[in-house]
Amino acid sequence: MKKIRSVYLTLALTFLLGVHGGSIALWKDGSPEPVRVFPYPVSCLPQEAREALEQGIRVESIEQLEELAENYLS
Repeated sequence: MKKIRSVYLTLALTFLLGVHGGSIALWKDGSPEPVRVFPYPVSCLPQEAREALEQGIRVESIEQLEELAENYLS
């Protein structure tokens, strides 16, 4: 049961961090529209970070999302 719950939580928490309208945005995996667009323009980020966001960064845990938010949104 614990393993099934872990798999379910992983599937429920799969997001994609990327770019929408020049700003950092978060999508629920598979959704055509972002669930949140942050007021942070990607143009303010270093080139490597912009490229990673333009390709999309898969986020599979709350911890990973918190780390990415700290890196890109602070």
